[in-house]
Formats: sequence, C-alpha cells, structure tokens
Amino acid sequence: MEVRPEIKYRCRKYKKENLLKITEAEQVFKDFLESNNIAFKFQYQIFSRQSFILIDFVLTKQKIAVEIDGSSHKERNKSWQSYNKWRERLIAKKGLTLVRLWNDDILNNSDSCRKFKAEILSAL
Repeated sequence: MEVRPEIKYRCRKYKKENLLKITEAEQVFKDFLESNNIAFKFQYQIFSRQSFILIDFVLTKQKIAVEIDGSSHKERNKSWQSYNKWRERLIAKKGLTLVRLWNDDILNNSDSCRKFKAEILSAL
C-alpha cells in the first residue's frame, strides 16, 4: 500500500510531539517494560490509505498493542466511538491484540494492571 508523503509527514510530526510529552502513566509502563527486558515499540505507527494511527506501545514478541488512556477518553461521543472502532480494525489487521489500560490503573498499580503485567511476564 502506498502512503501519501503528506500522511507520512503528519505522522512523523505527531509522533515527535507525543515523544516529547510522554505521560506519567506511559513512563511508568515503559519503565516496567524496560526493567523486565520486554521488547516493545513506543508510539508505533500504522498507516491506512488516507491516514495513520499511533499506538502507545506494541509488545513485539507478544503481539499486543497497549493503549494507555486518560480520563478524557471516558467521555466521548459517537464519532469518537466510531473512530476507536476504526483504530481497532487497523490494529487487528496487523495481527495485534489490543489492550486498553487507564492511567489511574497504572499509577495505582491496580489489580487489573498487576494481572496484565503478570500475563506479559509469563509469556516471556
């Protein structure tokens, strides 16, 4: 699939901005991955014909896409839900399983977050 140069440019620009403003929860999760020698890609790019998406983390060996969402993601309208469905389809087409974690779960090391971390470690 040929991606238009302006799409690639917008993606690179947006990725660069995201790399400069990593959230506390993203940093905590990144530290967990690095301290356990888990191979990952941060701000992973997936292109479609007309656009792109950036995924917070892709765990390369486990083929898991991890999105870390803040409170702004909880209160979205139907168009946002439609956009998320489109993202989920693109992620699935790449053979990745999507897991969503909330900032609060990571920062507070909730039961669900600890369980997910244990599953990652057991897959090594």
